[in-house]
Amino acid sequence: MKTVVLNRKLYGATAVRSAAEDFAELATIVVDSSGQDIAVTFDEIDPDVAEVLVDEFLNFALAATVGGRG
Repeated sequence: MKTVVLNRKLYGATAVRSAAEDFAELATIVVDSSGQDIAVTFDEIDPDVAEVLVDEFLNFALAATVGGRG
């Protein structure tokens, strides 16, 4: 299990939740946006993408935020 904490100044909660849905086939992803920051927990990560999943997820969520899905 791995947890990352995202700053709301950089990541939109809606974009992060959307990214979690898009990546659902690759891991169990739980988004907690109830606090000041957004906590994202990754569990049961597909071994074929384990090395890059979190980084790719963060890139995807950031692009979605910048693109207006945030």
